[in-house]
Amino acid sequence: MGKRGRPRRESPVLLSRNNVKIVSYFQFMGKADEFRVLDQQIKNAYISKALKLQPKIKCLSCSRELGHRYGALYHIDRCGIDDAHKPWSCYKCGYKSLNSESEMHLKRCQGPGLPLLDITSDGHVMREIKRVNQEKDKKGVTTLAIKGKRKNPMMEYRDIRGLCGGKKEYDSYREKVDEALKQVNEVKGDLCGQLKDIQPVKFQNEHKRQEQ
Repeated sequence: MGKRGRPRRESPVLLSRNNVKIVSYFQFMGKADEFRVLDQQIKNAYISKALKLQPKIKCLSCSRELGHRYGALYHIDRCGIDDAHKPWSCYKCGYKSLNSESEMHLKRCQGPGLPLLDITSDGHVMREIKRVNQEKDKKGVTTLAIKGKRKNPMMEYRDIRGLCGGKKEYDSYREKVDEALKQVNEVKGDLCGQLKDIQPVKFQNEHKRQEQ
């Protein structure tokens, strides 16, 4: 009601805005299958807007409360789904598929036998060595004694450089490291030879100064 008890007239712009159906995350409650079909960016946008309104949102399938965008998206895509139909992505090429097709894809992607270490993949040296060790564990082979995850490529290089005969940082595991390195070198190629091509600039400059 407006002034003097008269009914307020809304402008046509406001009327058209009120008639627009605003799609949000909460309209998919109980419709998780429809939400999973949407594009990845659209799902991220819906979840982000919902988390701005309240600190935690409920899952579309269950009563679990989710407080992070990536965690919510990961949980919703897999909640109430069989393991065979859960989404899966290849850690080598990024191919997206289902868990039921993961084994067949990895056989085609890796090829016969154990692959060479991918040293050039943005500094993920320790992760590649851990992956090869996990594959070799199935055959009862001793693994490299590497603890924790390092995100700094320089630290990763120093660790591998020490394992290849330089300054060793795992003295208490020397026997295990030596045995594991022999097995890694027997796969396909020499690990030390691969590292020569990707020496950081800092180590190259130090080597030149020592020669001078």
